[in-house]
Amino acid sequence: MLALALTSQVACGALEVPDQPIYKDFSIKQMDFPLKSGLRILIQEDHSTPLVAVYSAYNVGDAQDPKGLEGLAHFVEHLQFRTRPGGDGDPIWEYLKRTGASFNAFTAEDQTVYYEVAHKSHLPVLMQIEAWRLMGQLGGITEDEFKVEREVVRGELRQRTETTPMNKLFELLY
Repeated sequence: MLALALTSQVACGALEVPDQPIYKDFSIKQMDFPLKSGLRILIQEDHSTPLVAVYSAYNVGDAQDPKGLEGLAHFVEHLQFRTRPGGDGDPIWEYLKRTGASFNAFTAEDQTVYYEVAHKSHLPVLMQIEAWRLMGQLGGITEDEFKVEREVVRGELRQRTETTPMNKLFELLY
């Protein structure tokens, strides 16, 4: 026990702790491209990882749902992953799975957000997917897929309206 105490005192004494924290520079180069159409493209370069992240935010959310069609924006968010570009072939989520991407989306009060993270070599595929989304087409979705996603969104809406401790917390925060 004594040897351990002496060792830790020696080890602690050998380290000089600065009076002020020393921060490593981790600034990220950023470029902003606002387009006449209203589309804004932000590019942030960080070469510390071989990954690329694509984050797309659309200024439409739950607040824009027509009366009687609550959940419509969220439903469209779900259908986007089922969309088959050109109306046939694989759905968007199959393209994402083949890249090994982590991906998801969410719909909030005033926006719908999609994001994907994949190896940087897959950036062209991720950008193509965003181009398909911007075209705003929900082609190739089967009746069964439509029904499945409709029920998933209905279930999620029911969960949101249930009185749970987590929902109460979100109400307080937002």
